[in-house]
Amino acid sequence: MKMKFFLLLILLLGMGELYSQNNIALNKDVRFDKIIKSLNNWDMKSAVGELLEISKSTNPADEGFFYFFKASITLNTYIQVDSTQDNNALSYVDSSVKYFERAIITGTTIDFPELYIQNPQQGLDTCAGIIGKRAMQYFISDDPLKAMSHYEKIIDFKPDAPNLLNAALTAMRLTSYKKAEIYFKQSLALDPKNEKAWIGLTETYKRINDTLNAIQTVNNSMQYDSLNRDLLINLYNIAIFSNNQTLIDHTIRRLTVANSTSDYALLLGNLLVTKRDFLKAEPYYLSIKDNEETKCYVLIRFYYNWYLKLYATNLLENLKGNSHTYCSNVVSNEHFIKEKLKKCLTKESTNVQIKAIIDFLNNEFNK
Repeated sequence: MKMKFFLLLILLLGMGELYSQNNIALNKDVRFDKIIKSLNNWDMKSAVGELLEISKSTNPADEGFFYFFKASITLNTYIQVDSTQDNNALSYVDSSVKYFERAIITGTTIDFPELYIQNPQQGLDTCAGIIGKRAMQYFISDDPLKAMSHYEKIIDFKPDAPNLLNAALTAMRLTSYKKAEIYFKQSLALDPKNEKAWIGLTETYKRINDTLNAIQTVNNSMQYDSLNRDLLINLYNIAIFSNNQTLIDHTIRRLTVANSTSDYALLLGNLLVTKRDFLKAEPYYLSIKDNEETKCYVLIRFYYNWYLKLYATNLLENLKGNSHTYCSNVVSNEHFIKEKLKKCLTKESTNVQIKAIIDFLNNEFNK
């Protein structure tokens, strides 16, 4: 009998605790029900009235809720108005950030799934998105100074990799290279595989003529993706910048290896043409996998440049008095290029440059 009574007592106590927990949750919903409804209806006037009631609470635990609702009202007021032309309206967002941060500092667990902004952290994310959008508008409209002021506001409370990257790119536009270096490094610390940040940091060192750091940075970037097209081009650009023939040759070898898994044909062809090595470049141009028309236009440009090189070489022979060699080479070179382009020189093109090259070569070969 005593055992049954004891079990019943435990059961009743458990139900009481369960009821108590549900009652707390119920009371919480009831206390904030009116302000939640006002926010859902975007009725900021009523929400402000309800906020005044919450401010009268003597319960320390309500402080977090007070600042959360205050931040939500402030931010929703900003969102309601057409703020695209009103720069002062951004002060609403600044205030919202401060209130959301205070709500987080109180340590109160806040989560209202029924609201547009459900918790303080989501509120901060929303604020960052709004300020970031404005910053990008300034960046695009060529006002990097205002863009920088906005990005610095964001990274004060949300220093994530994308925001730090945008701040770094803006600092570069302002030629604030030391600041750009700091932001690029902070961004890479959070996202070490971000190719834009690696390229930006390399370019920063390049602009201040810090060749050693530029080379070191571009080599570090390759550790994360050794076949990345943009990183390999970045490596090549730094090799050219540093006028380091060993590094240039090394880069081309790496690009050649990468070509086995990526479409680097045109890139490698172009790089070899800059070195006037047409013979090595030719296989890459021939391996291009574009449609026939596009490939023809690429080949026309390539063989035209090769023909000009051959013509210049022959001209030197003629100037040296080797007229027989000159005439023989001219005929041979014309036949060589004509054979290479026999399928392409009959093409009709709307591209002014390509049309001019086709006309020139046809005149050369038929005179």
